[in-house]
Amino acid sequence: MITKMNKAHECYNTRELCQLLKLSRSRYYYQAKVSNKPISDTTNSMIQSMRKISIETGYTYGKRRLKHYLNTKPNRYLCCSKPNEEG
Repeated sequence: MITKMNKAHECYNTRELCQLLKLSRSRYYYQAKVSNKPISDTTNSMIQSMRKISIETGYTYGKRRLKHYLNTKPNRYLCCSKPNEEG
C-alpha cells in the first residue's frame, strides 16, 4: 500500500491520500520508513524456520506453541546455527 501511495503522491499530497484511506499521516510515514529497511540474515532464517514448521504441522500452531517448538529444537531449524566449537 505504501508503494502505491508513493506513486499517487505525484498527483496528490500526503494529507489528502491519508484522509482518503483513513490512515494517519504518522502511520504512513512510519510504514514508509520501515518498508525501506532490509531484513537481517538472522531474521530471514527465523522466518524460513517458522514457515517450515508451519507446513510440517499443518498450520495448526499458534505463536506460543511455535515459540515453544523453536526453543526446544533450535538446531534442527535454524539455518544460521553455529557449528560446535571444539577447543
